[in-house]
Amino acid sequence: MRRRAAASALRHHARPIRGAATQPSVSRRAVSSTPLHSWRRGGDVAYTVLNFETDDFDAWKSMFDSDPAGRRQSGKGHVVSRNADNPNEVFVRVEFASVDDARAFRERLLASGALDRAGTTVKMGPTVIEPVETVTY
Repeated sequence: MRRRAAASALRHHARPIRGAATQPSVSRRAVSSTPLHSWRRGGDVAYTVLNFETDDFDAWKSMFDSDPAGRRQSGKGHVVSRNADNPNEVFVRVEFASVDDARAFRERLLASGALDRAGTTVKMGPTVIEPVETVTY
C-alpha cells in the first residue's frame, strides 16, 4: 500500500502545470533506504571481503570450491566477482551470522595458507566488515 501511494505521488508530481512550458517527462522511482540497526558488534550479519589477483582463475576456483578454510561450517553464502577489465582480479564476499563468526573464519583462512599459494597476490583483506545501511534503487 505504501509503495503504491509513493508511486502515485511521484506520477502526480511529474504532471506538467497548466500554462507552463512543456518539459521532457522524467521517470522517477521511489528509493528504499533501510538503516541496519544490527551494525553494533554481535549484529545479525557480517562479511569477510577479499580482493586478489590470480594467475589462473580456474585453478583458484577449484581450490576455493574445495573449501580449505571451512567457510561452509559457519558462513551463510558467498559472492565471487571478477574485474570486468581484468578477469584474473577476483573479489570474494562471504556472509556470516555474526562478526565473531566472520573473524573466526578470517583466522582459519589465514592459517590455512590458501592465500599464500603461488600465483595469488592479495590486494586487500581478508577484512571483516559490518553493513551500516542497505539502499535499493
